[in-house]
Amino acid sequence: AEKQWRAVLEILQVRFDQGEGMGADIFSECMRSANRDEAGDVILQLADMMSLQGFAMDQEVAHIAIDACSKANNVDLAMRIFAEAPKSTPEVWQAAINTCAKAEKWVQVLDLFTSADQQGMRLDGATYTHAVEALAAGGCWSHVLQVVELAERLGMRLAAHASWRRQAERKAPVAPLYHSTASEMDA
Repeated sequence: AEKQWRAVLEILQVRFDQGEGMGADIFSECMRSANRDEAGDVILQLADMMSLQGFAMDQEVAHIAIDACSKANNVDLAMRIFAEAPKSTPEVWQAAINTCAKAEKWVQVLDLFTSADQQGMRLDGATYTHAVEALAAGGCWSHVLQVVELAERLGMRLAAHASWRRQAERKAPVAPLYHSTASEMDA
């Protein structure tokens, strides 16, 4: 399968270099196939080619691409894809937040999480857990507490939320979720 994907990528690259018109649908179908084959490096290359050509990704393809970026720890490409992706369902938001959390980019996690919340996205419990873990690792305890409280208000039971709550209550005063301080982010 790897040789076949290399051949596909070479053909697409030659057509791209020659300026041949290719639609986003070709790249999208290749990306879906690469995802079924678990060919993460191929997905990253296809996503990069799509982005460079200015092709829009649908929700499913953007989610696939951001997940592949997460596995490769390529936060920059994930955020570029996220910026260009439609954001009408939670899946793309969750993929972006989880990618940043995995890379311990707590400022980006907080920005994405609060933007998703402000836009009314109903994120899953795993995303809340990843956000809390990243914020805790960054020492953003007042934000940890607020995310845990928000999850509780939504009826979610997060893994280890009681211990996070206790740690957050001991370590930080409550600060507004949407107004982080530079000193807290640097902690």
